[in-house]
Amino acid sequence: MLVGLDAFKSYAGITNTTGAEDENITAIIEGISDAVEKHCHRQFSYGSYDQYWDIQEWDETSVQVDNPPLVSVVALTDNGTLVSTDKYHVYTGKSKIALIEQTYISQHYRRDQYFTRGYRKVVATYYGGFQDIPKSIQLIAKRITSRIYNSAGKEEMESETIGDYKYVRAKMDPESLFLAEDRMLMSPYVLIN
Repeated sequence: MLVGLDAFKSYAGITNTTGAEDENITAIIEGISDAVEKHCHRQFSYGSYDQYWDIQEWDETSVQVDNPPLVSVVALTDNGTLVSTDKYHVYTGKSKIALIEQTYISQHYRRDQYFTRGYRKVVATYYGGFQDIPKSIQLIAKRITSRIYNSAGKEEMESETIGDYKYVRAKMDPESLFLAEDRMLMSPYVLIN
């Protein structure tokens, strides 16, 4: 979850809740957290991740992780072969892993090693994500959770028929959760896939 139950209740000024109400709030936070991560094409929480890359170019020498910031690489394999740690460099600031084998030939460096081209040829196990979720992401989770919690039971209607009464609740598009200021706060964390 991008924000804890107690942090949300403090933000929303909620003091007395039942166990069932806390479960409901937690479910909303979990849903909002999932929607934010899907919008940003990434997970925020710190942890161990396994990631596969499709290598489409013949001369590909680096890969970008999907759950930055990149903290450390446990293992890197190319076409099923473990790549020695002295053959690649981890750029934590750019959340990138790059092969470094080069040969110096008459005033120029020539790259001798490239990743193997093909489907899911490169695999890395790495530690990444935020140990402390960014404050702006926590704020978004709190704001949207508050909007949903406070509008419970007031869902918008898509249609209503009076003869042989029929009521249809509006379908919610996860992207409609985000206001313009939410999108602005998330923009630095959105990964382009």
